[in-house]
Amino acid sequence: MELKRVFAALAAVVTLTVSCSTSALAAESTEKAALPSGMEPAGIGRAIEDFVEEHRDTLAGMAVSVFEKDSVLYEGYFGYTDKEAGLAVDEESVFEWGSATKTLVWVSVMQQVELGKIDLAKDVREYLPEGFLTNTNKSYDTPVTMLNLMNHTAGYQDLLVDLFIKEKDKKAIRPLGEQLKRREPVQVYEPGTITAYSNWGVALAGYIVECVSGQDFCEYVHENIFAPLGMEHSALAADLGDNSWVSERRRELQCYTADGALIPECFYYISLYPAGMCTSTLGDMRLWAAALAGRDGKLLSADTWSEFYEPTSLYTGTDVARNCHGLWTELRSSLIVGHGGNTAGCSSYILIEPLSGLGAVVMTNQQNEEVFNERMMDLIFGPLDGTRYFDEEPEPPGAYRVARTILAGPFKLYGAGFTGDFADDDSHPWHYAEDTPGGTLVQFTYTDYIRVSGAVMILEIALFLGAPAAVLAAAVILTAKLICGIVGVVRKSGTGGFPAQGHKASYTKTGIRLRKWQVVSCLSVVLAAGLVGWAALQAQSFGAYDSYRWCFYGILLLMIFMASLLVYGISGVIRFQKEKAAIRHGILNIMVLVILSLILAFMGYFQLWRIWII
Repeated sequence: MELKRVFAALAAVVTLTVSCSTSALAAESTEKAALPSGMEPAGIGRAIEDFVEEHRDTLAGMAVSVFEKDSVLYEGYFGYTDKEAGLAVDEESVFEWGSATKTLVWVSVMQQVELGKIDLAKDVREYLPEGFLTNTNKSYDTPVTMLNLMNHTAGYQDLLVDLFIKEKDKKAIRPLGEQLKRREPVQVYEPGTITAYSNWGVALAGYIVECVSGQDFCEYVHENIFAPLGMEHSALAADLGDNSWVSERRRELQCYTADGALIPECFYYISLYPAGMCTSTLGDMRLWAAALAGRDGKLLSADTWSEFYEPTSLYTGTDVARNCHGLWTELRSSLIVGHGGNTAGCSSYILIEPLSGLGAVVMTNQQNEEVFNERMMDLIFGPLDGTRYFDEEPEPPGAYRVARTILAGPFKLYGAGFTGDFADDDSHPWHYAEDTPGGTLVQFTYTDYIRVSGAVMILEIALFLGAPAAVLAAAVILTAKLICGIVGVVRKSGTGGFPAQGHKASYTKTGIRLRKWQVVSCLSVVLAAGLVGWAALQAQSFGAYDSYRWCFYGILLLMIFMASLLVYGISGVIRFQKEKAAIRHGILNIMVLVILSLILAFMGYFQLWRIWII
């Protein structure tokens, strides 16, 4: 899972050193062909150890295995599961797979395909309880198929809430089907047109396996994958309750940032567990990856394995595979398939060369880690290189929004962002696809970027910059009025407490009411900003949504109230100007009207009151 968090870094009490243990080569390496990178198999262990030594400053803990079907070429353990306590990574260390867990879902689906219980091209509603999906197919008549779920082209927007659940909120974990219904995302793209990575869509596929098999998905995987492969040190349930040994070992694991800084709190439950909760030792992950690479007959027949590795999604206008029944392709010196994974504290990767059966798995206790999970893989499979597969790509014109985002509902603000610097991105291959059914796209492996019109970009940037400016202006006005009230700075002259000629209008009934209106309006704006900020903070820190849902009801009421204030203010300002008020009072009134208008426009466009969406 690709969700990012920023934690305060704490100084490490010990200096990071690297420890490792390696396995002997399982066979005479001189008899083996060179790796896709061009390196001889006998040299991969030394190359990895040298690479780790070069990057030890950022390393926390890491385990890696390189294999060829059932033959282990190299296995190594480096660094610490807990740097502060000096606990070294070893064969009994467990790490979270993150989204690499999704590979379990796709093989489970293919097992049901083999049994004739799932047709990959049929509407998934045929396998679900009646009325299970409520947001799907509201805007599009095109049905969602299992292939759409596998290719992440079902059209669902991203899910921000209740994916990671804090241990104290364990009661928020519900059975998979119930959790899926409670958090069904909006379908914002027509199925089959846009690739937008979806954890919810994968969890839905896992639930479909539940429905057609009659087994809880976790139990199904234990019986049909873990047991046949001898994976005794793996857990999958949302709370890891299906394997007490793994659960205990996971609680001993400390996590760190990609730079090696401590993450104090890093253990979360994953409510949609088929999308990313699997936790195991390196040995078990290697058993799973080797079964994929070796096309193990305990799991699927030879024909089904062949089908599994057939492309199901291509880069638009090319014959280059992008996805193979849920496995993403990597464009390296040869076509590699696999899946990466990220959680709140771990990163992992499974990569396989389908033709030779060569594979590698990496596990780290570092959040969003790329040095070992991606760059180190260059030693085995060669570097990522799109030029081998695509003609020279033109520089994509215009501005683009990532497809994996939120376009409707209370968190639409999450989707306010644009990019256009693809020509400078040489670390991940991309393909430019103009005028597709989904629009003009820049296609990366896991997601599309969609070109947006200049008018939309200008509007969103204006609102995104204007709203904070309006909140700041409201805060300044309130602060100035508070200071004036405290020090009693009120200019008075003449009799009856009226100001000098030209200022009298500000002390009429209309003027006094408008001064109170200014205060109430600015207070409402600041309060609304506070509620939005609190909700964003709770979402960012993985708070249970039900604990801060009230924020959005509060925002809704404030929006209605501020709309009334805007109408009242407009009529009051018109009357006030007829009374020939001083210019500076008129400017302040107009400023408050502008502040209210900006905030209402911002809230309206980003749909913060549509609470029912989630």
